[in-house]
Amino acid sequence: MNRRIPNGTYGGVGGRGLITPSYSIKHGYMKKCIFISIILGFLLCSSALADYGVEAINHFKVGRDLLEKKEYSRAIEELKKAVELEPSYSDAHYLLGLAFMGEKKYKEAGESFQKVIQLKPEFVSTYLYLATAYMEEGRLDEARELLEKLQRQKPGKYEVQYALGVIYYSLGKLDDAISVWARSIELNESYAPAHGNLGVAYYQKRKYTESAKELTAAVNLSRGGVLYIFNRAFSMEKLGKQKEYIEELEAVVKTGKETIWATLAEGFILLKAKKFDKAKEKAESVIKEDGKIARAHYLLGMIYFEMSKDEDAVKEFKEALKIDPNDSDSIEMRDKVLKQMKDSRK
Repeated sequence: MNRRIPNGTYGGVGGRGLITPSYSIKHGYMKKCIFISIILGFLLCSSALADYGVEAINHFKVGRDLLEKKEYSRAIEELKKAVELEPSYSDAHYLLGLAFMGEKKYKEAGESFQKVIQLKPEFVSTYLYLATAYMEEGRLDEARELLEKLQRQKPGKYEVQYALGVIYYSLGKLDDAISVWARSIELNESYAPAHGNLGVAYYQKRKYTESAKELTAAVNLSRGGVLYIFNRAFSMEKLGKQKEYIEELEAVVKTGKETIWATLAEGFILLKAKKFDKAKEKAESVIKEDGKIARAHYLLGMIYFEMSKDEDAVKEFKEALKIDPNDSDSIEMRDKVLKQMKDSRK
């Protein structure tokens, strides 16, 4: 049986997530978040502190400081006291939503953001956070409807186009994702996450030249973002540039020390060198640390494939596709191995 390693694997719009400004929507990494950009200084600029009672303001300030320190449960306690004393305190509701997000209490976070929208419907960031909360709960259609409505209301907001692309990608609507990410770039050509995710979508559509171009833009704009380099490596391999493929992975190992991406890059280098046991150690260590990275499961599937463990390989390719159903490499390999298994039984 010919067990040729196919030209490429992919980090993806992050496992099941897309690259976001400051919170990686993991996937190589597409964690489920859409847009996380916490601004704790003046917040929504929606209300003056003088509008509220001293006690509520004090709870708000303590909660804000705790949130900055990522002490989410204590921040929640303080911010709840603020909104109990002043139910119309929009900034406090907003920070309360962020604190709930930090605690992974997405239902409660959504309720807080909905309250902010009722009080101050003009602030775009609140809708993006609400969509993120919906996405974390698996309420993709509600997130899509929310953002499509916001897109119609705010067609010139690049961050809205970007966020909607995340939802479209998660729903398997690659052409729609490509369209809105391209629009996001038209509105803000220096926005690296849109270039990076557009590169991922092109890769899944097997448009490798376009993929490499967008990922290169993301690398340059982010001044060497490790995930963008990681993803670009596989576009290089698909284009037959084996030397560049290895060089890119080695760069990730060097610049992304102690990160998941460095470990994964090492795993793919070891796979290429046919050092399967060592590659397997790398893949399994990443999965142990974070089981929601599609590329780690893909790597493990490829290792099992090379070791003639077909059933284990198929299992891992299917795990990758649970995380990122758009993963064209996992689809290709799953179908290939299943066909070989079927043919061998004839």
